Amino acid sequence: MRISVIQSEQKFRYDVNRPGRYNLALCRRLAQAGIDETFSMMEQAARDGSRLIVTIEAFNASVSPQDPRYHFPDVAEPLDGPLMKRLAALARRYSVYLVAGLYTARKNKAYNSAVLIGPRGRLEGIFDK
Repeated sequence: MRISVIQSEQKFRYDVNRPGRYNLALCRRLAQAGIDETFSMMEQAARDGSRLIVTIEAFNASVSPQDPRYHFPDVAEPLDGPLMKRLAALARRYSVYLVAGLYTARKNKAYNSAVLIGPRGRLEGIFDK
C-alpha cells in the first residue's frame, strides 16, 4: 500500500494595529490558501497511487490554540461543514483513505481532531486530542 504524508505550511499573522492579537480575517485567508495547497497535494498523491493520505495536524488553521489571545472556536469545522464535504468528495473521487488533522466543532465545543474518511467518502472515525 502506498501512503503519502502531506506536509503543508501553516502561516501565523498578528494584527499590526493591535499588538499581541491575531488579524482573524488575514488568518482565515491564509488558512484557506493552506487548505487549497493541501488539497492540491492530496490530489497529486492520489493520482500517484497513494491509498492512504495523511495531513498535518490542524491543517485548517493559521492560528495556534495554545495562544491565550486566540479564540479557538473561530476556525473549528463542523463535521457536516464545507471542508469535511470537500474531504469526503476527494476520498470518494480517488477511492482513498484520508486521515486529516483539523480543528472540529461539535456540541458547542472545539476539538483538535484527526478524522478518518473512507474511500466511499464516509467519516469512519475521529480521534480528539
